[in-house]
Amino acid sequence: MISDSFINGKTDTSYNFIPIDTVYDVSCSFTKIELCKESVTISARIDNADKYKWSSGDTLKRKIINSGGKYWVDSYIKGCIIRDSFEIISPAKIIISFPDTVSICSNQAIYLFAKGFQTYEWSNNIFDSVNLISAGGKYWLKVSNGCKDTVVHFFVREEKCDCEIFFPNAFTPNLDNINDDFGPETECKFKNYNLQIYNRWGEKLFETTDTKGKWSGKFKKSDVPEGCYIYIFRSQKVNGEWIYRNGFVNLLR
Repeated sequence: MISDSFINGKTDTSYNFIPIDTVYDVSCSFTKIELCKESVTISARIDNADKYKWSSGDTLKRKIINSGGKYWVDSYIKGCIIRDSFEIISPAKIIISFPDTVSICSNQAIYLFAKGFQTYEWSNNIFDSVNLISAGGKYWLKVSNGCKDTVVHFFVREEKCDCEIFFPNAFTPNLDNINDDFGPETECKFKNYNLQIYNRWGEKLFETTDTKGKWSGKFKKSDVPEGCYIYIFRSQKVNGEWIYRNGFVNLLR
């Protein structure tokens, strides 16, 4: 049996990453530039001005900047002054949400998903956003947003399960009494239970703490369209063991 787990990555993609050897021309509007490397070269946009003056006091057309902050450059042309302003900002933070430990039953495998990054490197030599793990042990994942790298460490615990938890990869909420709702298929008994459903934009559509609760494919009492949705499941068995599962489910009508 293969179960799913999901690593959620998020970066601020409002601004372009600027390599160290890029010369960036500031525009007449206020510009934000991300300082990806040790420094960035900024060029005044006006060519052949009579004089240039930067907020730091420099007087050349180009300036190397190695720290964040707000800057401006004045270009003097025949008695007129044109000022361009810009801001150098620190790289966006990488946020990864994933548990320290993931449990799998013996002879099972688990899919680990990561998304929202440019590159991926897993400790078991996988360089994709999806990794199928079938053995317990210590693992790590290194991700990059093109500017910064971040590493997350986690442990996959392999154990003999007294009951199994299965999540179908699709359901059909068409009121025919066959696969009309979505949730875990299991004989396990829980004392804590939480099932959440999200759309691809990260909007929460459903949440329940009822140990028998399942999603009917609705949001605010209205049917949601066909498509792929994300589920997150956290529960605690009566023996105290915590279970974490997440992945994708296809809604078909």
